[in-house]
Amino acid sequence: KRLSSDKVIKQIEIFKGTNTLNEILNTIPVIFLVINDYRQVIYMNKTALDFAKIKDVSSIIGQRPGEVFGCIYASKGEGGCGSSEACTYCGCINVILASQEGKPAVNDCRLIIGPNEEAYVLRVWSHPIIFNNIDFYAVSLQDIGNEKRRQIFERLFFHDLLNTVNSLTLSLNLLDISKDENEKIEYIKKLNYYTRTITEQIQSQQILNAAETNNLTIASNKFNSIDFLSEMVKYYEDQLNSRQIKIQIDPKSENIEIETDKIILKRIILNIIKNAFEAINKDGKIIVGCVLIQNGVKIWVNNPGYIPREIQYQIFQRTFSTKGTNRGLGTYSMKLLSSYLNGNVTFTTSEENGTTFEVYFPIKPK
Repeated sequence: KRLSSDKVIKQIEIFKGTNTLNEILNTIPVIFLVINDYRQVIYMNKTALDFAKIKDVSSIIGQRPGEVFGCIYASKGEGGCGSSEACTYCGCINVILASQEGKPAVNDCRLIIGPNEEAYVLRVWSHPIIFNNIDFYAVSLQDIGNEKRRQIFERLFFHDLLNTVNSLTLSLNLLDISKDENEKIEYIKKLNYYTRTITEQIQSQQILNAAETNNLTIASNKFNSIDFLSEMVKYYEDQLNSRQIKIQIDPKSENIEIETDKIILKRIILNIIKNAFEAINKDGKIIVGCVLIQNGVKIWVNNPGYIPREIQYQIFQRTFSTKGTNRGLGTYSMKLLSSYLNGNVTFTTSEENGTTFEVYFPIKPK
């Protein structure tokens, strides 16, 4: 249910007449809105107008915040913003609904907008106010994406790096005290793996930082798809075997000569495989494969795990993670890096068939 356009226009006029208030609010460097009881936008300060890429509220009469900002889920439900299944988990809507109980509320919101699916992490405040004897809600939104990403970058990178260094140190100590030659050979293999992993972790961080700042340089490498998948399987094979998880190449995979940036593609696929084995228990199986589709290549990674509905809607967002506070960036980095290959990453998930991440990219650079 929404207020009629005529009544919304009358409410807009109330705030148009407060010139001094407008001047003050236009100096605030955060997105500021006033909405009515039906969550329709009545007022926007300059920062909000700039973010929405509009000149004034007269062009969005009767619309709700998700519709104004171009949220990709705003058109998924019959009632617009707030009516789709994804909206159930929206931090912005939940904050506004909480403030409609009569108390100020605050929460974080992950917003994906536009055809390019730009991702934002916003902190949202909503305060109930009464103006001209009418109930309104003052809503402020601040972009905290850089802050969140910086925290995650640092903690995730140092956490993973420290774990690898600890494993490297342990293997060195065991090699030092071992008397058995076969044991020594195994420890040396582990040392090679851990040193390679440290290099990969540093390179991965460098690539992601460059991609985030639009400074990533793309190379062109020619390689075979089956050889590439074999390399990916080998990379994680020892680690997966220790957890009794099998990884194998789908026999239906096609032998394709690919020309793209191998290092970036490797980062994407290794990230997907890592997420797969973190999502399943022992005795599980991960299957990787590839086929030619029109003028492109599809590489997929399947695992038997299922992604719950509430998580599916947030899977590619910058700071979202199922692993706890200050984790994440895995699925977001897949999406980001694939765009540099003129490709895309999608996923399907069901309790019957598990979860499959698919990477699409041109067989040759465009």
